[in-house]
Amino acid sequence: MQKPSPGFFTGLFLIIVAVVITGFIGAVGLGKKVGSPGLDSFISGLLGRFLNEEQTGEVPQTTLPVNMHEIVGTWSGLSDVDGTKWRFTFEGNYAVRADSSSGYFNQGTAFVHYSLGLTDGFLRVPPGWSPLDIDIIQSSDSSHRNNKSLGAYSVHGDMLKYCFSEPGRLTRPITDISREGIRCFELTKETAGPGAAAVQPYTAPVPYTVPAPSAPHTPAGPSSAGTPAQSITGIADIIIDGVRETFLLRTDPKSETDLSAPRVITLQFQAHGAEFPAARRIELTVDATRRGRHLADGLVYLDNLFIREKISVGSETARGPAAVFLYISDSGRIFSPRSTCDVVITVPYNNTEDVLFEGSLADCVVESTGESHTINSVAFKVKGKKK
Repeated sequence: MQKPSPGFFTGLFLIIVAVVITGFIGAVGLGKKVGSPGLDSFISGLLGRFLNEEQTGEVPQTTLPVNMHEIVGTWSGLSDVDGTKWRFTFEGNYAVRADSSSGYFNQGTAFVHYSLGLTDGFLRVPPGWSPLDIDIIQSSDSSHRNNKSLGAYSVHGDMLKYCFSEPGRLTRPITDISREGIRCFELTKETAGPGAAAVQPYTAPVPYTVPAPSAPHTPAGPSSAGTPAQSITGIADIIIDGVRETFLLRTDPKSETDLSAPRVITLQFQAHGAEFPAARRIELTVDATRRGRHLADGLVYLDNLFIREKISVGSETARGPAAVFLYISDSGRIFSPRSTCDVVITVPYNNTEDVLFEGSLADCVVESTGESHTINSVAFKVKGKKK
């Protein structure tokens, strides 16, 4: 048998090297960088098929994203579509919030929907990326509410690449290039600090319609609501530890909101409104008929054994009428002011049929057994008709 010539081995070696290099370029998504974006999609498809064949057992249709801890925090960057600035906040409890300088915002929950946005029957994302889908709960665009946005991400230190489809479109990004119905971002991580609130001035949120109350839930705590206020709506623009959020006023029967007695009203503003009854929230009890500064004293709250009803709301103090302000985390942990916080009522409410009540709070440090948060600012508005 004739032995292969040295040239044969050299040629075979060069072919193997070329295949390895090509596969590597496609696997890490460098095809676009070298002018061959189709290479990324081709290699991604091969990997998707291979990995799918290697799986055993039934694959769940929907799961929580197991690697979301990699991107917990707030990230911001410019859109290459229209130049607007976007900010995304990903939380360890799978809550996601997004807003842009154009006034658009949405809030939702992160999932991975393995049966949606498939290509040739397979879930494909850019090579080396992880899928991340958002079930939109609240949005300034009514057509986006209760729809899904399919997406994917790749994180490298303080840089996050994130692509997502327009909610309801159900098209999954398979490259890191923006196209019709899909936006892609290169985002940098924000670092909250003492001056974070200074660069995030309050702007009035886009007008919205509060969703109808959902079916009854198990309450997060005892309800003090004396009269349901289903025709009342409200919103609070809040910055916590330098991160902006939008909380909706809960008025369902399980909420703490109570406007039956204007001299001692309670408002409960909550992430996602009533959709998730245990989500983080703020609660304010105040004499709504009095304009100006009210004092929320955390030490008084502690002295009264954490019982809000024992505090004489509206009674005179050296710095204004007494009030109660609380922040409750997703775990149900109650944070009261470390010392005192000023609540400012700018538009009082005098028990008329037409409800309009506005106020604010700033630079309030709340604490619970050694853990603290800074409520940089709160601006809230309640309106509607009292039944």
